[in-house]
Amino acid sequence: MLSAAIAALANALASPLLVHLAVRGTPVRTRRRAGRLAVGALAAALGATLALLLGALDVPASLAATLATLAGLLAQHRGLRHLRAAADLHRLGAALREGSPAAREASVQALLTRLRRALRTERDAGPMPHLNVRLRLHASAALLEAGCFEDARALLGELREDDLRGDYDRTSWLAQSTIAALYLDGDEALPRARALFERLPRGGDPQLEERLISLDALLHALEGEHALALDLVGPSLATADAPLARTRLVVRAHALVGLGREDEATRVLHALRDDHGPHALARVVQLRGPASPLAARLAPAGPYR
Repeated sequence: MLSAAIAALANALASPLLVHLAVRGTPVRTRRRAGRLAVGALAAALGATLALLLGALDVPASLAATLATLAGLLAQHRGLRHLRAAADLHRLGAALREGSPAAREASVQALLTRLRRALRTERDAGPMPHLNVRLRLHASAALLEAGCFEDARALLGELREDDLRGDYDRTSWLAQSTIAALYLDGDEALPRARALFERLPRGGDPQLEERLISLDALLHALEGEHALALDLVGPSLATADAPLARTRLVVRAHALVGLGREDEATRVLHALRDDHGPHALARVVQLRGPASPLAARLAPAGPYR
């Protein structure tokens, strides 16, 4: 029992430090997710400790404690590597969004290089390892957020539906695929995006559901159901979720022009430019919706980044 206590204490002390080193510099939400993963890893370590003690009762306590502690640290290692990679992808995605257009290609390549380095195994057959699925979804989300739609779609295309485990992965993959279709599929964009959207699981995480409602509103605005689109996003645009706030503004701009309220739409587009940068207007233009000509007149010259 003494060896079990020693191993449990060693892992309990080591786990927060290892998690801190893995996710330092990342948002608070990432730290909370990291903490939950660390607790799970610690539980695995304690299980290993008990298994060692029960399987080898004649092992000296000091040796049993040492072996169990090492087993616990090894159990945490894989998850911590995933967290470190996810944190790096977050930082590289931010650099891509905030960098200059001239540095765009180099930033994309840096993000993709870090992703490839993090992918530990590639499948020959059967489902892809779950952590590799999540890392691809992290990277593709960062690329979409930066407007790198073709690079994001290429990553999404590496995943098959049988790789997706649970509603979170499936929702993320389908929602990202919907966005990519809207921006890349030309005349077929709306029907393809709508078909993907209708397959999304609904009623899950409230914050994720808010994003899905806004994505649905965007589809309705582009499909000509302008009043419904405005009803879905509601009158309030206040949110700390920057991508959600941007989508709501884009929805309102397209819907208001569709309803003949161009002056209001112009004010919305000015707010979009002021709150999310001048190149955010390019998203309105690229969607080829009612507000696209108006946004094109307000958008700066030069490439979208």
